[in-house]
Parts: sequence; C-alpha cells; structure tokens
Amino acid sequence: MYRNIKTVFIILCCLMTTQGLYSQTYTKALERKAKKGDPEAQYNLGCCYFFGNGVETDYSNAFKWYSKAAQQEYSLAHIMLGQCYYYGFGTSQNMVKAAGLYRKAADQGLSWAQRLLGLCYDVGNGVEQSDEEAFYWYSKSATTDATAQWVIGNFYFQGRFVDKDYNKAAEWYEKSANQGNAIGQSLLGSLYALGYGVKQNLETASHWLHKAAMQNEDGAQYILGLLYYNGLGVKKDYDKAINMFKKSAEQGNTKSLTRLGVIYYEGKGGRLKDYTKAFNYFKLAAEDEQHPIGEAMNYLSACYYNGRGTNMDNEKGLYWRKKAAEHGDDDAIDILRMPY
Repeated sequence: MYRNIKTVFIILCCLMTTQGLYSQTYTKALERKAKKGDPEAQYNLGCCYFFGNGVETDYSNAFKWYSKAAQQEYSLAHIMLGQCYYYGFGTSQNMVKAAGLYRKAADQGLSWAQRLLGLCYDVGNGVEQSDEEAFYWYSKSATTDATAQWVIGNFYFQGRFVDKDYNKAAEWYEKSANQGNAIGQSLLGSLYALGYGVKQNLETASHWLHKAAMQNEDGAQYILGLLYYNGLGVKKDYDKAINMFKKSAEQGNTKSLTRLGVIYYEGKGGRLKDYTKAFNYFKLAAEDEQHPIGEAMNYLSACYYNGRGTNMDNEKGLYWRKKAAEHGDDDAIDILRMPY
C-alpha cells in the first residue's frame, strides 16, 4: 500500500507549498523576510531549499528554516519538519520526533498531519502500534483527505479494529475515488469487479479502473489487464491486456510480471512462446521479497529444470520449487509430494 510512499510524500509536499517559489528574485526576497523572523517566509524558504526552487536543493538548509518556522508554531512547518525527521532529510532519522511534530499539526486540525500521525500508529513508527489510534486519526483526516478515505475503507474491508463491512468500505473508496485519488479509484473498481459491497458491474469496474490506470496505478493496470484478457466488462483485446500488464510490470507489480511470464511461457494471448522473456519475467517476480508470488517461483523452477530461457540447473530448479511450495503454490506442493 505504501510502496512509493516517499515519492508520494514529495508530490504532496509540492501541493502544500505556496505558488511562486521558482524565481531567484523571489527566493532572495523571501530570504530577507525569513531572516527578519517571518514564519511563513521561513517555511516557504525551507520549501525552496527542499525542492530546489530558485536555489540548489539543500536539505540541511531546508531543515534549518523549517525548524525556525516550527519554533514559531507555524503548523505546515511542523509537518515538513516531521517529514525531515521521518525520512532523514537534512538531519538524522528520528521517528519519535517526527510523530511528535505530526501530532502538533494534527491537533491544529491539519488533515494531512492527521493522516501522517495515523500512519505512525498504523505501522508503529515513533509511537506504539495501535489500530485504535490509527483508525481515530485516519478518521479525523478522512473528512477531507482522499488518501485517508481509502485507508478507512481498507479497515472496513479487512475487518481491522472495526467489524468487516464491505458496504462501508465501498462508501469510503467512492469518497476517495470521487476526489480523483488513483488508489481509491482502483479499490472501488475492484469492488465492482468482485461484487463486494456493491452490485457486481464489470462495466462500472472498468470505468474506475481506467481512471486509476490513466494515473499509472499499477494495481488497476493489472486488474484492467485481466478484464481485457478475458473480455469481462470490455471487449476482449489481448494487445490492450498485455499493454496493461507491461505498464504495471514496469512498476514492479509481481502479479503482472507473473501473468506476462505465463503468456510467453505458454504462448497465450496471441503471442508465440518465448522462454527467454518468460524466464526474465518469472525471475523478477520470484525474487521480489516484498511481494512474493508462488506461481512465479514454480514456473521459474520449471525453467531451470527444463532449460527454458536459461541453462538447465536442477539445483536451482529444486530451490525455487521449494520456495514456491513455501508460498502456497498448489502445483509445487503436489509435485514435491510425489514419490521419486
């Protein structure tokens, strides 16, 4: 869920800054005001150094000016200073200080800070992990924040801290989706595809998944690829399906990498067999420790055993078959149970 959180954070920071932080003339004028103690100017000057607007990127100077603004209780500076501590920008990483600064801004009602504090409680960074506290702060943020809205939806979908409720999950995903949030759109589209919390409607599913895919959301691209591949809610189109899988795979989505591997290994989707491509896709998916796919591991095992796309290597074949079984691949489990 937070695979690209650092990238997302930087984008959000850009949205939080004031306009006009791009000319050197403006930056110099800003510096004069900042040195006179203006907290807004100090914060904006910190953003200039953070993003390299009108000056060279300098996280140490960004940290310095955010600190000065935060000392004057400028709430946005609390958030950005918290982010510096959270990620180690211009200072040593310190999750406890980050969480404390988020709390200061959250107590002032800033929805972004409330979500970030919720995240700290969610994963136990800088505070003791607490689903109750995470849900509380996410909920406060979710009155306006699109990301917090789909996170609350996930709580209901998973039955985490609250009773499982697909209807409420769908309501929160829709709130997020209607604000243009790509993950919210992807999750809502997935519910329509499965019929969870809403009446199953593949056309509506493809509508929301298209919106998310246009924003390069890899999960939506994968599911949309499946819809095109199987002709569900859209006209069957192998080229579009494979294009979606490739866009998703370029972002490291292991499900899409696996599907592409199967397509080229089996010669499906109007494609000729290409064991070299299949092997490369399976290897990328199998070696991803964060999002392991047992199916990819079992196919990789088959590549090694049969010398398809790579040199024959029974030792590696057995290694990946065992790994596939460990990750619940039924075919690998059945094969390993066979008497020799």
